[in-house]
Amino acid sequence: MRRAFHRICRALVLCLVSIGAFILAKGYSETVTRVYQPISRQLCALLGKATAFTDRSVMEILLCVLVLCVASGLVTCVVRLLHGSEGRKRALELFSHMTMLLSMIFALFVFVWGINYCADPLEKQMGLSEYQVTQEALEAAYDACIDAANEECRNVDRTKLSNFDAMADLVQDASAAWA
Repeated sequence: MRRAFHRICRALVLCLVSIGAFILAKGYSETVTRVYQPISRQLCALLGKATAFTDRSVMEILLCVLVLCVASGLVTCVVRLLHGSEGRKRALELFSHMTMLLSMIFALFVFVWGINYCADPLEKQMGLSEYQVTQEALEAAYDACIDAANEECRNVDRTKLSNFDAMADLVQDASAAWA
């Protein structure tokens, strides 16, 4: 019983450390951009290679596992609570494991992705500035993009694409709707 209580306390401390790191990072956006982002990119690349066999992201996989673990843990806790004092001890033990799992997933999210929200905005990192765009400039850029896309379409081997005609119709419809 005491071990379970200590595990719950460690899980809460891990959550508090994660939240504290996020709050601390908000005040140091330049440092986050300079120091943390390269580390985060490497971590994301490593996690991406680990899950390259599937078309899902690491966070989607972790969230599915989390939902399954929490659902099965809650059912097990209820069943064990109904079985006397020994069942209650086991339910507390299971609850402590669930708390630790949740806090570890939360910490993983904060340290791999969450702190990036505190970095400098992308336009500041790239040195971009905001300016007004006229309707004519937007239409010229749109026409240039359509022309480039049509040129690329002429270079594509249509025998390798099963749904090419449907995609071409979709582009034609979008172009007609814009005009």
